[in-house]
Amino acid sequence: MTGPDDSIQNPTGNEPLLPEPPQSKSLMIIIGVLGSLSLIFIIMLIVNFSTQPPQPSDLDPEKIDPKLVIQIQVLNGNGVPKVTDQVVAFLRQQGFDVIDKGNYSSFNVAESVVIDRIGDKAAAKKLADGLGLPAARILTQVSWEYYADLTVVIGKDFKSLTPFNKK
Repeated sequence: MTGPDDSIQNPTGNEPLLPEPPQSKSLMIIIGVLGSLSLIFIIMLIVNFSTQPPQPSDLDPEKIDPKLVIQIQVLNGNGVPKVTDQVVAFLRQQGFDVIDKGNYSSFNVAESVVIDRIGDKAAAKKLADGLGLPAARILTQVSWEYYADLTVVIGKDFKSLTPFNKK
């Protein structure tokens, strides 16, 4: 029989089998918190890498249909310096895509006109309206030789155009 002084012997050796010392509560709390934080971090990484990136907006230049962008050329047909620059600046402020400016073949153009090069009457009308030109001043000359869709020829009546009548 064993007495109260006897300790339990280790079956593999002669040393007594001692009970493990109790671990402190604070150490257990720290381990639990670190384990929880690690688990949350791993879950966040998985969620972050498994979701798709945000889709580009409809205004992304790569998604705009090139057929919907109307390219405009502005030509000076009156010989007055800087008139073309003023019209180009105005059209760009209005959201038009002006791709070229220069001089017309003559400086004797009496009335300003919009020339439709691609057969897009709606775009030509929108441009003419923006400049304050009546629909009668829209000419259609469909030609694929031009890189611009619409051409504005500024005549000697330029002072009647919207860019020069801002109030």
